[in-house]
Amino acid sequence: MPTEPVATFQGHARSPSLRLLARISQYELLSRMWSEKADSLPPIKERDFAYIDQVPMILPESRGEISISSAKDFSELLSGPTVDIFVGKDKRRWSIHRNLLVHHSGYFETAFMGAHLPKSKQANQTLELLKDDPAGFELFVKWLYQGRLDDPGTMSDEQKYEYAVACHKLYLLCERFELPDLKNMSVDQYRLCLNEAQLVPDAEEINDIYKISPKGSPFRKLMTQIAARQIMDPDTDKDAESYRSCFQDNPDFAVDMVNAIKTGTGGVLFDDPTEGNDCEYHDHENGAACRHRPRTLGRSAFSFLQTRPALRHEMLLAGWDLPPDLIKDAESSSATSDSAWTPKTDSIDGTPDHSSPSLGSK
Repeated sequence: MPTEPVATFQGHARSPSLRLLARISQYELLSRMWSEKADSLPPIKERDFAYIDQVPMILPESRGEISISSAKDFSELLSGPTVDIFVGKDKRRWSIHRNLLVHHSGYFETAFMGAHLPKSKQANQTLELLKDDPAGFELFVKWLYQGRLDDPGTMSDEQKYEYAVACHKLYLLCERFELPDLKNMSVDQYRLCLNEAQLVPDAEEINDIYKISPKGSPFRKLMTQIAARQIMDPDTDKDAESYRSCFQDNPDFAVDMVNAIKTGTGGVLFDDPTEGNDCEYHDHENGAACRHRPRTLGRSAFSFLQTRPALRHEMLLAGWDLPPDLIKDAESSSATSDSAWTPKTDSIDGTPDHSSPSLGSK
């Protein structure tokens, strides 16, 4: 059976993949070479431009291996004019491809290509972000052109602190730039830095988050859970006073904090404040003699104890504060002298015993 002749290249038979490669145009070949060199690229997104006066719809595609078409599209995003963006009070300048900004963010589309702008204003454009932090914007630019953020695993603790602050600033930018994917990446990096370097955000950072984040923001949840854990940790010197400015400036923080503590305790109740030593709520020095009856007994319990000196003796040994009228005979009584009634543990520690009247009335 005759075989189909195979084209040769420099005296060697071409493989099927080389034959296929020969059919690829020069531009596509260059695009493939570019994609093989790139570690990762920003995800290409689809945008609906049909309604120019409305916020454009952004549909993120799944991030897979960079293909020829996506590399081609990315090269097109790097064409066209650049815009100058000045960030921070010192007006640090970045020149960025406008198509790349507009492609990823409706915020920049409105700023540079909105319907309110005449075409004459769409050339040589600039934007000032003087209230934003250059450190966060620098990470944003890195993501625009490289599609990734730095790996904090190779950083020192001091560098991790600076990087965590930058990720925090980047998160704030993403809230305004409408970048949900990058926002999630920034909070992941933030948590990783805190964990590896054992860092804790201060009240000022928490205030920044609450001022710009909406109710229910995941970063708000992160802040309150970190603060709640610090307050409840017996090995730290943090208490609620450490976050006073947060309570004053952001009422939502107080509500979220209480809910975070409730969640963190796993539903474990505090001791009943209506039971126990009443002197906890008296205005006198610790250890001072208190003339007030620390516990009010019901009539049946009072009458019951009057005829049970041994029980009263056991209650005194267990730390009960009895009225003077009931202490009189109990101190000289023996626990075994009262044969008519044997005290149970639940009666001694204050829990009502089913065989006797309740010791307390509320």
